[in-house]
Amino acid sequence: MSSSRISSESNSTLHEGKGSNHTLKTTCIIHGLVVLSMSTLPPVIYGTTDNCKYDAPQCISHIQKALFYTGLSLLAVGISGHRVSLRQFFEKQTELQANENSERRIRKLIWGVVRRIESLLALIPKLIRKISREIGRGIAMILVVFLYDQIDLWSAKFAVPAICSSLATIIFIIGSWSYKPSESPRGSPITITFRVLVASASKIFHKVKDNELYGIEEANSLQLRTQGLRFQFFRPQFNIYYLHYKFIMSLISSHIRKLMKCRCLEKAAIVLPNATLEEQERNRWRLCKVSEVEMTKISVRWIPMWMTFLVCGVVTSIGDTYFFEQAYTMSNSVGHFKVPLQVFQLIYGVSTFFIASLAERITESKYNKKKKAQSGEILYQMDKTKKKSGKLNNPAIGIGVAMLFSVLCCLTAAIVEGRRLREIKSHGLFGDPDAEVPMSVFWLVPQFVLLAANDKISEISIEQFYKEEAPSPMTSYITYFTEAISGAGIVASVLTVEIVEKISKIGGKPSWFQETLNGSHLDRYYSVLAGLSAVNFLLFTVAAIYHRNRHFKSEKPPAPFDDNPPR
Repeated sequence: MSSSRISSESNSTLHEGKGSNHTLKTTCIIHGLVVLSMSTLPPVIYGTTDNCKYDAPQCISHIQKALFYTGLSLLAVGISGHRVSLRQFFEKQTELQANENSERRIRKLIWGVVRRIESLLALIPKLIRKISREIGRGIAMILVVFLYDQIDLWSAKFAVPAICSSLATIIFIIGSWSYKPSESPRGSPITITFRVLVASASKIFHKVKDNELYGIEEANSLQLRTQGLRFQFFRPQFNIYYLHYKFIMSLISSHIRKLMKCRCLEKAAIVLPNATLEEQERNRWRLCKVSEVEMTKISVRWIPMWMTFLVCGVVTSIGDTYFFEQAYTMSNSVGHFKVPLQVFQLIYGVSTFFIASLAERITESKYNKKKKAQSGEILYQMDKTKKKSGKLNNPAIGIGVAMLFSVLCCLTAAIVEGRRLREIKSHGLFGDPDAEVPMSVFWLVPQFVLLAANDKISEISIEQFYKEEAPSPMTSYITYFTEAISGAGIVASVLTVEIVEKISKIGGKPSWFQETLNGSHLDRYYSVLAGLSAVNFLLFTVAAIYHRNRHFKSEKPPAPFDDNPPR
């Protein structure tokens, strides 16, 4: 059994769970929507005066605020649970089995229809099919959002998806008799990381002896090694300044490379002399194998690179917030027709489609994509070609390109916002926050296209980076690592706005963020983000130089992980 098969079996149990888990997550979403709908009911229901306006801030009771934040929390729990487990659950339920006689008649009929439809669709060129799917998805999304905007009451806006989710849950429960049961969990590779950290901390005062580490024979048989990346810097003319430059750079480089070796974590594999090996093996939180230590080292070496990925998420956050706030104040008229602002979602989606093919070529992985005939799972197996020393791997190039697009996106947004503010000043619209700026909304198209380039290229490149770097037991977590980075960057954008606002007030100056967009200076904030993205690109370049790649020299797969101690 291959290591990919072992990791997929052991990790799928951690995420997919049973059907009841998905029912529980959907129930959280339904309850969250219902509670949000209750929080937007008229104030008279909560005992306030009849003279209160429906949306007046002073008329919102503490009960409504409590319901609102409770509903948001329930939605966050339910949606995050689905993002983690729904795809694995679907793949598990739709996988083909070798013995088709055990399939029920209705499932045979459904799969027969699906296969016939797929055979017909295969006649359509692949490119046209993809373009049609993206455009159709965008148009459907625009229609749904446009019809949804026609609903005035927020209570009804939350009630409609709650009803739809309830119907979907009922259908899911009805079909639960045909779902395949899940396997019992075996453990998590994330637990290994914490075990190594705890074990190494407990032996912090012990010295490491390479030949006496626990599981050193297994690690030697796998021939685990890491390979550093280096740039070929320019060489100035030979003089005294070059000697100082070379000495300083070699000193810094040696210290960084010693730090990146993470030798302190090897203390987790030290076998203590005051107890027998069998006794220490029973406590997995005090003794770890060398292979587990090497896996943890890989995770620790991710941290410098991981920190540079956050800025891409910060730039992503402005697309759904400030970009649309700008669009709401600009003219969306084309003749006598009013263009719905949801068209920018279509522009964003189509842009990501065309950019995806380019990004996949830039970040072409060292993995061969193979589809299993029996289960339909996609396995990624490492190509046996060795990496050439002295060159950045393709995912690193893709991430760097995405960061450059983030700089261009912020600069373009700053230029467009500066022009919008000049139009406001020339027409004297500062005192009217609801006034429409006589400037076409299509000025925002370039920054949406550049934002799509940043988002898609960074998503593909970061995912490919983890595919090449992650040990075999952690391959099932690659998608979640990518989404976690994007989410952390979006959360960090709130902190970025707070810091920029505090700095802009230094010296008694007015804040760049006012109650209305027309009175704010988003152009300056975009310029700050452009500078931050440029600095982040330089830091990423340095981190990529000293990053040590994971590389398995032998074809022998590592042993499967298991959190249960030996008996």
